[in-house]
Amino acid sequence: MIRPRKEVRIKRFSVDDYYKMVDAGILPECPHEEILDGILYEMPSSTPKKAAITNRLNALFCKNFDDKDFSIHLYRLVRLDDFNELEPDFVFLKKREDSYRNGHPTANDVMLVMEISDESIEFDKSKKLPLYAKFEIQEVWIVNLPKNIIEIHTKPNEGIYQTVKIKKLGEIIKSETIPDLEIEVNKILG
Repeated sequence: MIRPRKEVRIKRFSVDDYYKMVDAGILPECPHEEILDGILYEMPSSTPKKAAITNRLNALFCKNFDDKDFSIHLYRLVRLDDFNELEPDFVFLKKREDSYRNGHPTANDVMLVMEISDESIEFDKSKKLPLYAKFEIQEVWIVNLPKNIIEIHTKPNEGIYQTVKIKKLGEIIKSETIPDLEIEVNKILG
């Protein structure tokens, strides 16, 4: 007797399911895991170049943007919905009285996302960027290390960013969503 062949299916789980499995010891909690469309992705560790740029930007942001109407977070989880929880390299958030102590920020809290992308460039552009657009994150900067450029994505509409600007060494980036955020590309990539 030949059995009918069943098609392969992917079992999606919610962000809450993930945390329940971690709490129950079914899944180990790993640093830099992200859930996209109910699928768990373990992100690669930082390369030395990415780590150096991240540290440089963190110092620059702390020095120049203290006590503003927003807060800057490094590797902060953002819960987009029940099946999507991403961890951008930097996220600029609206200030909240509880400092996000009572729950991860949501898309409505996000002003700007920065992804510093080296080995993860294809994943960041093909998987994460469309989700940011779908949930109407108004501005995303991708520091594209392989091409040594910075991509500025703005004006999300139906899951696609309508405007993409490419900035190179010697140029200046001015945020559309963060007042006074203006930075030379050389300070990021140089």
